[in-house]
Amino acid sequence: MRTVPVTKGTDPNGHDMSSARALAKNFGVSPAITSGLKLDATSEDVTVAPGALPKIEALDVRDASQWTTLSFHRNAPPGGASNTLSLYGPVSRSSTVDVWLPKNRKMAQYILEIYFTRLNVHRPVFSRKDFEKILNDLYEGVTKFHDPGNVLSIYMVFALGTLSELNHRAVKADLDNNKSETMQHLGAEVTKKLMPSDWPAHDEFFERALSVKPDLRVSISSLQALILLHWYLYIEVTDKLVSPHIRRLICYL
Repeated sequence: MRTVPVTKGTDPNGHDMSSARALAKNFGVSPAITSGLKLDATSEDVTVAPGALPKIEALDVRDASQWTTLSFHRNAPPGGASNTLSLYGPVSRSSTVDVWLPKNRKMAQYILEIYFTRLNVHRPVFSRKDFEKILNDLYEGVTKFHDPGNVLSIYMVFALGTLSELNHRAVKADLDNNKSETMQHLGAEVTKKLMPSDWPAHDEFFERALSVKPDLRVSISSLQALILLHWYLYIEVTDKLVSPHIRRLICYL
């Protein structure tokens, strides 16, 4: 049996998978379908183009007192990630990556409890034990190399958990005040009133997740991150469309 050498950007059979044009060719897509398409001129992800996203090193935080910054090596050690393929070019040429994490670890643990109690049971992406180890290793400096999938997943778990908790608190505040409708929009004003002042807003976690997205690789952690990202986008849009009465019913799921 002929052995196909392992080359970055190819599948186990040696087929070129490094570009949209190569993918179309190797999956047997008819030229009649791709004719006229600029397959390699733009990203396949039309919703969030890599060039339009902020770099994580340059992304401003709204309140620096809410965050702590940690530095990690950008690239894994030789042979440590031979089964991954970068989706895009590197966002930065720097050998290290600065990752921002919430400074309030007590609140971080509480939001994790919210996420795994209320949300993960409906769409299990991580086991709690595995996820808590990933997060604690980052905080404690055990992790040495940057895994963009894990970092993006952390931001999205915090975004989803924060959004869930904010929604619960908004409904409870309305019920306690005997209002007939829940708050229409869980924006900055509501967040400031109902959530701790030293905890970032859910949309800020989302913004930081987007800044990591261009660094994603073809890996399990990146797949997990994208599942969480799309879940957040669905929930955020749905939350703005459903009636207050329906939201009151579903927020306690």
